[in-house]
Amino acid sequence: MLRADGNSRIGLGHLMRLLALAEILRADFGEIHFLIQAPDENVQVLLRNAGLALTELPPAAPATEAAESMPALLQPTDVLVLDGYGFDYAYQQLVRPLAARLVCLDDLHAFPFAADLVLNPAGGVAPSAYLRPPTCRLLTGPGYAPLRADFQSAESQAASPSATQVLVCLGGADPRQLTRATAEVLLALPAVALVHVVVGSAYTAPDELYQWAATHPGRLRLHRALSAAELAALMRTCGAAVLSPALSATSTAP
Repeated sequence: MLRADGNSRIGLGHLMRLLALAEILRADFGEIHFLIQAPDENVQVLLRNAGLALTELPPAAPATEAAESMPALLQPTDVLVLDGYGFDYAYQQLVRPLAARLVCLDDLHAFPFAADLVLNPAGGVAPSAYLRPPTCRLLTGPGYAPLRADFQSAESQAASPSATQVLVCLGGADPRQLTRATAEVLLALPAVALVHVVVGSAYTAPDELYQWAATHPGRLRLHRALSAAELAALMRTCGAAVLSPALSATSTAP
């Protein structure tokens, strides 16, 4: 059971990270099931195209969901994977007895954990940053990032990037509209010859972004709704990148 929330406005990176994990785990698990509150049409299509089951959860606060919805959904043999900032220690304590194992994907280490395994693919995270039971295993660093197949290929690893090209990808939706501001800072740097801006189909103001991109011919290229293979190929050309923590190279947003 994979539990995360996301839509065209917020949280899409958590879903994409779990989609990458689902792709890795598919060969070892008979059924992979997503649990999502209020999935929009884009999310439903995404999971359907990936051949993954979906249960839509009723809107509820985390404590209510853990106490009322999850007991009816989880079996004692299930592995429950949580990815989201609302699944705090109190939530974990309620759902931990309902499943065989509890796994948390995290990038904040902002609260204690009651899980059997915590995965944080960021670099430079010390074990002392986490409050966890002695039996909880901690996996940190880029070597544990849940990469989709297109990013694991030998071709992706044999990179020849340009030191003067920079990739900007701040999520498929970028609800805070940080993409343009970040690219403008990079364009002001003399050492940056070309900025590649990547947004997803859920980006809310594409026309304005295209109009702005046209004012920087030769130094800015705008890419929208790239496939995983296309994003992997683009990443190979860039010597640096500015990425949202949930996406990085683990996935591509729709």
